[in-house]
Amino acid sequence: MADGAENIVWVVVWPVFIYQLLKGNYFYVGAVSSLIIAVTVILQLLLGKYIDLRTSKEKVLKWGSFFYSLGWLVKIFITTAFQIFIVGSYHSITRIFLRTPFDALTYEIAADQEHYVDEYTVLHEMAISFGRTLMIVLIVFVSFYFVIQWVFILAALAAIVFNLLEGGGQKQFSRFE
Repeated sequence: MADGAENIVWVVVWPVFIYQLLKGNYFYVGAVSSLIIAVTVILQLLLGKYIDLRTSKEKVLKWGSFFYSLGWLVKIFITTAFQIFIVGSYHSITRIFLRTPFDALTYEIAADQEHYVDEYTVLHEMAISFGRTLMIVLIVFVSFYFVIQWVFILAALAAIVFNLLEGGGQKQFSRFE
């Protein structure tokens, strides 16, 4: 659920926030976003394989989710295009340290289900969709009563919840057997 909840803020709220902050100037939005994406692609190529093959996935996930959630909290205080670039780049880098082990562990758990892979996949996708739906409801509620930056706190909380996959995830789904 945390994956879906955090992802909806990443995909919907963050771009709207950037657009509002840059006063609707498409050139600046595109330029800043392109620079962040370029930094992220280069670092993903350099770090992704190293994280996946040479480190403890659980340890990287733990620290990655912590630093990634800090990125969401820092985004509350952004006021300039330069800050968008710096914090956006930091957040994209920490996202690599969150997503790489999380995705690897998710696939490992699915593979451990053997003939229950379909059931696991359905439950996994249902959880992601429920997380997205729940976050959309919370976003609507928060946007009526607070400024949109408060949604970043919800995303930070969702990022911390990624740690629940650590250790207990495989045991939790072993009840199918």
